[in-house]
Amino acid sequence: MSPEPELGPWLGVVASARPRPAPGLVPLDDIRLALVSRLLEEAHRPGPDWLAAWHEAVRASTARTTEVLARRAADAAAASRAPERVAREARPGEEDLQILAARIESAGIPLEEVVSSLPTGGDPGRHFSRIGGALEDSWLALERVVGLAAGEWSRRAATVQAWRRPTAPLWIVSGSLLLLAGLVGLVLGGHLPAPAWFAPVVDWWWGLPWP
Repeated sequence: MSPEPELGPWLGVVASARPRPAPGLVPLDDIRLALVSRLLEEAHRPGPDWLAAWHEAVRASTARTTEVLARRAADAAAASRAPERVAREARPGEEDLQILAARIESAGIPLEEVVSSLPTGGDPGRHFSRIGGALEDSWLALERVVGLAAGEWSRRAATVQAWRRPTAPLWIVSGSLLLLAGLVGLVLGGHLPAPAWFAPVVDWWWGLPWP
């Protein structure tokens, strides 16, 4: 009697026990290993639901990526103390997140095409090689999508973090106030003639009970 076929050897890098590089520094290894565990459970069930396991991984990867991007945007804004109009450039909006979710979902096309072509019934083990190859293609595509998105938004976060408040207006205002204070001092000291509208202030100043 031939041994029952196993799915694990066909999963390639998806089932690797060694940590994989986090795409765009977004950690996905725990999600990948959870996907493998779920697929190994499905492999020996009658009528395994391969796509349910994949969709769980897609949702988890989307949530993880969204969380990382939001945290990086918040950290960048806090580091530079950028105003909201600048800070929001590093923060994905609702439409951006919808596009990201759709791209991550589309990474599963190779797996979906293979699963949709499988005959109903029969021994799932006869199709493990096709399922494993398609899953590996889909997972690698998912990592690429996450890496590209994380790279794009990390560059935006870096721009926000490097933002510095313009100093020219501050110097202009400070210089103007110092100049005004100097002129007022000269007028009150009698070194410059006081304008008519400022005369009451001069009178009040000299009317104070100076020691």
